[in-house]
Amino acid sequence: MKRIIQIDALRGFMLVNMTIDHLLYEPFRSIDVILDYSCQSFGFVSAAEGFYFLSGLVAGMVFGGMLIKGQLNEMRTRAYKRAREIYLTNIALFVIMTLSVLVFKNVFHLGGHISSDMLIFNEPLTALGLGVILLNLPYLFEILPLYFFFLLITPLVITQTAKGRTGWVLSGAVVIWVLAQLGLRNGIEGLLNNFMPANLGHFDIFAWQFLFVTGLVIGFHKRKGTLPGFLVKPPKSLTAIVAVMAALIFADRYGLFGFFGLTFVGYPTSITLLGPVRILDFALLGYLIVGLAGKYKEWFEIRWLAFLGQHSLYVFAYHVLLCYGLKLFQDRITAMSLAPKLIFFALVIASLTIPAWLHQRIRTWYRESRAAGKITPVPPSVNAT
Repeated sequence: MKRIIQIDALRGFMLVNMTIDHLLYEPFRSIDVILDYSCQSFGFVSAAEGFYFLSGLVAGMVFGGMLIKGQLNEMRTRAYKRAREIYLTNIALFVIMTLSVLVFKNVFHLGGHISSDMLIFNEPLTALGLGVILLNLPYLFEILPLYFFFLLITPLVITQTAKGRTGWVLSGAVVIWVLAQLGLRNGIEGLLNNFMPANLGHFDIFAWQFLFVTGLVIGFHKRKGTLPGFLVKPPKSLTAIVAVMAALIFADRYGLFGFFGLTFVGYPTSITLLGPVRILDFALLGYLIVGLAGKYKEWFEIRWLAFLGQHSLYVFAYHVLLCYGLKLFQDRITAMSLAPKLIFFALVIASLTIPAWLHQRIRTWYRESRAAGKITPVPPSVNAT
């Protein structure tokens, strides 16, 4: 499938936004005033929602295209291969982190989200063992495992959608989301903690599957050409209504309605449980972006962001290493004056180019070597997802 640069650029934007927020939460905490403008800038929506939805959207288009062509077995193979790649990447990150703790434990600046009560700082080998079976998901290590599980269910979701069961698929996703609101994940985690120090992460998998599954369904219908007209070309009247609703939530995000008792802060905007207002706000903003992307394509074709988005897995993995690695130097970063600190911060963000460039070079070398018969061909991964 030919890449869609606007989607790649949006994924790149989510990665940059995510990296900025996570760096400000931890090693650059001394300039976290920027968080007021970078984190959930447009309402009760973070980069994570966009990351999962766009991942589902692209997977729906790529794997849905295979199913439309009758390549059912190929679709399953590719999906599971991509899931394995994500799982192994997460384990590699865990191994690097465990070795770093064993060597530099006394150097880490602990505090904030990366705190001394994390299992990996007290029992690093136990943390690694539980991490391998995805039962210990500390800060930033919960995102890829969710993606892994979502890819495992991707073939089922797409095949059922292709059979005309879109309504049932989305209804099932809603039911599972409701179960999440009722405490399903907490119940499972509590049961596991009777036997081991389990940590299922910040994001509730049963809630967040809703975004990914919705993305899969929309991606499939986009590839098949069966999306409803109002999603393909948003009518002006509906767009105006959506814009007003998004503006009201945006105003509430910055406390403008708190005086009237209309604030949504609390459970409705919960990021852990993907609260109902958070879903609504994401849908509203997403709809507006579709309209803007159709009218002002050049706004969504920033090459650097698209380049990052095309290598999203490796850019994300690199950002995790950045956030933990720079904790070793947090005291020095804090002691820097503002101007050098901001310059260093900008250079760190720009360094996201490094993993994307390396992955591109390795992939190019692999393809050229395979074409020349220097290495044995293996089934390619679906880089678009």
